Amino acid sequence: QGKVESDQQVSVGTPALIHGPIQARTVVLNGTVKGDLHISEMIAVLSQANIEGNIHVPKGGLSVVKGSKIEGMLKIGYPKVPKLKSMQPPDV
Repeated sequence: QGKVESDQQVSVGTPALIHGPIQARTVVLNGTVKGDLHISEMIAVLSQANIEGNIHVPKGGLSVVKGSKIEGMLKIGYPKVPKLKSMQPPDV
């Protein structure tokens, strides 16, 4: 449980379960993520993947295999990864 941040590739295999957001350059997903995904280059959603959250990805950066499950909004075309709320300064 918690956020995952990387400027490299993050791989989530079966039967892994992540509770929290992921921010990474690339993600290869075949497990379960319950949280938003902020991808700066590419995400591969494989057949056993289960996503409960929104996906933010640049144009051409999404690959989805038959059998995967996605429950959330898909935002394609973001040139930069939005900052996670935890990384932004608190409102004053």
